[in-house]
Amino acid sequence: VNQDDEDATNDPDDNEHRSWTRIFSKLEVLHKEANDFFKHNHYGKALGRYGKALRLAEKTSLFSGEDEQQMNEFCVKMFLNVGLCSLKLKKYKYAISMCERVLSVQPNNLKATFRLGQAYRHSGDFNKSKKFLIHAKTIAPLNSDICDEFVSLSRDIQKYEKSMKEMCKSMLNTPVDRFLFFCFYLEQKATKINEECTSLRTDLSEINENLLNMFDEKFKAFSEDPTTDKIVLPNFYLATELSLLEKVANKYNMSVTHKNNRIVLQKKN
Repeated sequence: VNQDDEDATNDPDDNEHRSWTRIFSKLEVLHKEANDFFKHNHYGKALGRYGKALRLAEKTSLFSGEDEQQMNEFCVKMFLNVGLCSLKLKKYKYAISMCERVLSVQPNNLKATFRLGQAYRHSGDFNKSKKFLIHAKTIAPLNSDICDEFVSLSRDIQKYEKSMKEMCKSMLNTPVDRFLFFCFYLEQKATKINEECTSLRTDLSEINENLLNMFDEKFKAFSEDPTTDKIVLPNFYLATELSLLEKVANKYNMSVTHKNNRIVLQKKN
């Protein structure tokens, strides 16, 4: 490289052309194109546009802390969108990589945490899936999509265990072989259940504490509001969560009724 080339490479005008304010308009166009592709289920094309926007953003020259903040926020959006497209395209390792990049800068990002739970479930890593879904539930205890994903995870675990049993059964030809294997299986199963129950009790304790605090804050505000005597909540709670809700409602002298998949809280006279 000669001196003239070096001077051209370090030209301040070139940096100005690659400044965030100049590049952002191009990024918005790519973002809109990608969103349009996604809405029409063209996930591969959407993935390409989101990726192009990311590459362009990462080459931008930043001149202020505000530029850096805006670029980081934009990149987080793109990582999330690339992760979602990858899920749709069944590229689970890529989805995991993108969501982990989000969590490296925003550890409590709900979308990234939830999509990691989905990606690990589809990859067959049920323990990691459960870990991220539990964390997602601590962030958003009332999110119905998380509850649905827990149901899907439970169903997939049952399918996996059933297929493993059938495979082992086909491998064990004699009654003695089957009996010995069954004894071993029961022992391993009991150990696994005990470990999972201990872990789950700890995780659920944290979730329930957050939920209890949220109910208390919401119901206290309702009890002090003179303009209304009734509120309606969606009913997608687990049995243990409903008992917490009823406990807090009783604390603030409210009645709880269930009607058409809704929970009605009413102040008592």
